[in-house]
Amino acid sequence: MLKIIAASLLCAAIAMVAGLSVLFVVTAPVDPPPAVSLDIAAARVDLGRVVSAGGVSQLLLDSSGLGVLLWTQPGLVAGDYPLLHLAFRQPPQTDALAVLWKPANGGGSPSHYRLPGQVELQRWQALTTSPDWQGKLHEFGLVFRGSPGQSVMLEKAQLLPPTTSNRLRLIYADWFAPLSWDHTSINWNWGAGSFGAAFFPVPVIAAFFCLSLLFYGAIVTKCATSRFDWQVVAGLFLFCWFALDVLWQGKFLGQLGETRRLFAGSDAEHKLAAGLDAALVKFATEVKRQVLLDTGRVFVSSDDDYFGMRTAYYLYPLNVFWQRPGKRLPARRYFHAGDYIVLLSPTSLGFEQKGGFLENGMGEVIPVTLIASTAVGALFRVI
Repeated sequence: MLKIIAASLLCAAIAMVAGLSVLFVVTAPVDPPPAVSLDIAAARVDLGRVVSAGGVSQLLLDSSGLGVLLWTQPGLVAGDYPLLHLAFRQPPQTDALAVLWKPANGGGSPSHYRLPGQVELQRWQALTTSPDWQGKLHEFGLVFRGSPGQSVMLEKAQLLPPTTSNRLRLIYADWFAPLSWDHTSINWNWGAGSFGAAFFPVPVIAAFFCLSLLFYGAIVTKCATSRFDWQVVAGLFLFCWFALDVLWQGKFLGQLGETRRLFAGSDAEHKLAAGLDAALVKFATEVKRQVLLDTGRVFVSSDDDYFGMRTAYYLYPLNVFWQRPGKRLPARRYFHAGDYIVLLSPTSLGFEQKGGFLENGMGEVIPVTLIASTAVGALFRVI
């Protein structure tokens, strides 16, 4: 029985490899664009600074532990470059690494995607993981977050076209690259790293199982000494199920390792500060510090419902008002002197600094004074 199972699986594997090879050759671009090399020495450094040591350029993170490298790539089509390859002289011990890009039309806001898991010496990343990786780009960048003054020795950065070899690397990156927790983890398990993966594990393994059944049927039909056995079918199914489970368990164990690295030994306050909402928690803490000794109400507004709701939650036990959707503020008559307004990015509400008033989204203005402003949001007090 084991020999028949092995023979069926081997024939199915050969057939699948042959079929995928033909598919790759047929669908490969006839004239793929050249790879785009991103030289650290030619990058615009928005945060941190680039120094040369031992003939290798390296990025030193600034006093806040951030470093941003940007390359101008006018007219680059995102769909032509689905794969990013990074190579480091030594593994960067950074807390996070993200990619950043700006659209060519200049009208949209920059998009970013945090690379999941730990970054080792080499990293192949499917940029199609982000649904925003589309259209034409003007700038592409890398964002590093770590300790102040930390060194990042980036030897190679490339945007790669979908050639046959790069597509194989893309599938490997999709299937085996580590995943991090995000806001969709409670509801989704993609099985691959991308929303737009070329091949997802479940249909591929299902096709492999069907091929193994087909070849088992051929063996039973052609071999007079073989008889149909449900145990063989069960063995083929268990093998395919085990292959899928090992793939999922490997990613899950990586996520558990990241959870332990971020949160082990921390109290509830520090866990919040290290989690996905770290920036919101930090901003809400600053707002509470400003408002805590006052009796004013706090009105929260944001074009992003998640940011608005989570920040309103973190502001409790203050007297917080949040209405979904939170793109607009209440009418002017509901505000009193001493109330506070929290605007979170992104927001369509405008603040006129010279006049000292804030639009509420209904054609009315509210006289305010700016208390604090960060990249996350701004705090105003009604006067």
